[in-house]
Amino acid sequence: MRSGAALCVLLLACAPSAKIDEKKAEPTKLESAPLPPPQAAPGPPPFRGPILSLHKKEARSAGVIAPGKRAAPAQLAVLEDGDLLNLDFGCGARAQVSGPAIVAVSGRSDQGLLVRQGLLRVELPPGAAKPGAACWLASPALRMELPRAARFALRVHEDGRTQIAVVSGRVTVATGTLSAEEDSGTQALEAGRLLEANLTSATTPRVVTGPSTLEAALSLLAAKARAARTVTAKQLSDSLENRLLPGLKAQIGRAASQLERARTLDQQHRLLVSARDPQAMVVQRQIAEQAAHTFVARRSLDAALSRVEAARLNATEVPAPAPMSASSIEPMLSRASELLR
Repeated sequence: MRSGAALCVLLLACAPSAKIDEKKAEPTKLESAPLPPPQAAPGPPPFRGPILSLHKKEARSAGVIAPGKRAAPAQLAVLEDGDLLNLDFGCGARAQVSGPAIVAVSGRSDQGLLVRQGLLRVELPPGAAKPGAACWLASPALRMELPRAARFALRVHEDGRTQIAVVSGRVTVATGTLSAEEDSGTQALEAGRLLEANLTSATTPRVVTGPSTLEAALSLLAAKARAARTVTAKQLSDSLENRLLPGLKAQIGRAASQLERARTLDQQHRLLVSARDPQAMVVQRQIAEQAAHTFVARRSLDAALSRVEAARLNATEVPAPAPMSASSIEPMLSRASELLR
């Protein structure tokens, strides 16, 4: 009897352990379950263009302003005489465009503004600037970075001629002839100075003493704009792209050459490092020097492309016909954008 009882006790003691073993075996079933699908790679950041609000001439007496909305990439605005368009950029800059005007938000940058025609009031008060990509503005004659603290008036005429009157702060303007041998020809413009740049800036932009207040600057540039309308639409369409596209082509070649040089040096450096060759240090210094040349070339290409994009704007969303065939223009613009990525 004692042996039978001992056997029962032994069986009872083993029973729970068998159940535990069964529970331990259950997770092996989960290991064979299908894995969740991989998450998609994060896409580009959302387009954060300026907030736009339009004040129509006919609504001015009632004080009606269209509710502000965020601009879409490459959004075009055509203003009639008397219309006002306010733009509030993420960088802190505020611009007001007075019609008649043709402007567009850049399709390549949510902080860029293309101006084909119009009178602009631009303000970036001290402390308003926010971190991130700098705001910029381009006309057929120039491109400029919006500074951290400045107030200025800008007028783009129908023939592409551009005037800037700075009343406070300091701005940097890129004009230049767009030849392959030259960079964008940046020029600093201090407060109290007025700059006038022609379409291709074949000559040095003229700088004279300007007005001291923003209201006086706006009045002066608006008056000069009314007196400057002497060319026909046919003359304008025949000249703008015809004069800018060769310069863009030259800057594309220059930027491509500098980028290829940078890639060649990088590959050479990696081979020397893997071979533990002391010449790797020499090539590393060459890479640093080349980086500066590449930066200048890409900056000049960006200025040239922005000016062409501004020149191509018209009253519709379709660019005006160019003297070259479309098959040769679009690949050129695509190539320029590719080099700037």
